[in-house]
Amino acid sequence: ARLREVGTTNRTHLEDYRRALDGGVAAVLTVHRSNFEQRGFVASPEPAALARLATDAGVPYLYDVGSGLLADLSPWGLTGEPTVAEALSAGAGLVLFSGDKLLGGPQAGCIVGRSELVLRCREHPIARAVRADKMTFAALAATLVLYRDPPTAVAAVPVLRMLTLPPAELERRARLLAAACPPALLPELLPGESAVGGGAFPSAVLPTTLVALSPGELGADGLALRLRVGDPAVVARVGGGRVLLDPRTLPEDSAATVGAALVEALRE
Repeated sequence: ARLREVGTTNRTHLEDYRRALDGGVAAVLTVHRSNFEQRGFVASPEPAALARLATDAGVPYLYDVGSGLLADLSPWGLTGEPTVAEALSAGAGLVLFSGDKLLGGPQAGCIVGRSELVLRCREHPIARAVRADKMTFAALAATLVLYRDPPTAVAAVPVLRMLTLPPAELERRARLLAAACPPALLPELLPGESAVGGGAFPSAVLPTTLVALSPGELGADGLALRLRVGDPAVVARVGGGRVLLDPRTLPEDSAATVGAALVEALRE
């Protein structure tokens, strides 16, 4: 395929796409900015407007939404990330997204949309080379079943459960985690923020309660390294000369496990 650029980096208008269509194209494509955000003097046409333009030109509109968000997370203050349903409602002929990330399933690429366009993708020779295996299909199906009931999905899909944990629950878990840490590390609770990461909600931050550890002569980087290479591995943040643990991404019953990992890291 050959990509034809339209507009500029910060401002692109519907007319830019219209002019590009004059030379003959096979499709109109939008790729969502999943892991960065533009602010200030910026503009871009709405997906629905691009879908209408593509329809008038007799070509499909393709929308790569990136993270594969299926659940509405706006009640938890997470907005600005298009859902797959919104992209389809806007008129996209095909919507492309990841099976992991915010969807919470296995690593995979998904294409949904108009049946005739999906069939053309399935019949392309390269489709066989990149098709998912049976284990991927099984894991993806098990995840998608949960979305039949959105509250169930929010509670059962790990990434959604982590993103929607209430501040009071995070503080409770932080206290349990601090109590399990070796006293020599002087565990202290601090107010902090969790970044969503994973190529989604690039500017969103969620309030959390951190457990700050002071490793002394070992240093924060030294302790963090030992935790990362331990078994089980514990991936922590470093800030202000201390190791920071965020209970948001730890299983609810993992305080004792993390405490044991810290004890082992101090022995080395």
